[in-house]
Amino acid sequence: MDYCSVETGLYGNGFLYTMNNIDYYIDCGPFYRCEKLKNVTFEIGANQVPSGLFAGCIGLETIVIPNTITTIESRAFVDCLRLCDLTIGNSVTEIQSRAFRECVS
Repeated sequence: MDYCSVETGLYGNGFLYTMNNIDYYIDCGPFYRCEKLKNVTFEIGANQVPSGLFAGCIGLETIVIPNTITTIESRAFVDCLRLCDLTIGNSVTEIQSRAFRECVS
């Protein structure tokens, strides 16, 4: 079952959500357990990946984090079991503990 709490657009063979000006989420973000989400690309202008934003997105395979992001907070991508293609821009200066916990691919 897909528990995605926001609308995502179909892009190619997966889902793509492009975001800017991300709000802070304490426990789980709007994508919590969005099992069909496969690809995430952040727009230039976002400066952090909040804690728990993509927690439990077990279908997430590809993440592109641009140079404007400086911080990836704890548990941002926890339990993203299929994550296998990660691009992190060179401006990231902090990756908090457990940001990628249980990302086993």
